Amino acid sequence: MARILAVDDAAETLLIMRKTLKALGHEVVTAADPEAALELLADERFDLIFLDIMMPKVDGLEVCRRVRSGGINQHSKIVIFSAKSDQELVQIAQRFGADFYLGKPAHIAKIQEVAEKMLEA
Repeated sequence: MARILAVDDAAETLLIMRKTLKALGHEVVTAADPEAALELLADERFDLIFLDIMMPKVDGLEVCRRVRSGGINQHSKIVIFSAKSDQELVQIAQRFGADFYLGKPAHIAKIQEVAEKMLEA
């Protein structure tokens, strides 16, 4: 069982992520804003982090950059997910340290597939 953090400002997306990943037997923690996510990331270890890009105040790319800059989760796998899916944004996410880019909306099977792939690596 892995510990997974899902970060998104949309409650519906967090509910889907929680149910989808719990169905695989993982422990899922959610955060509805980047500030809450950064607090969790400072104190708790996660194997996998799903980050939405478009969030208020601090975007998911900045959260990704901060995670990669040091701390207990700097080696965690990070999946950036967003409704925007142009190639330039994918490359930017990789430069910020993301391991994978997942477009929204993602089907349950795709979320599960990406999670399992990231956790195997």
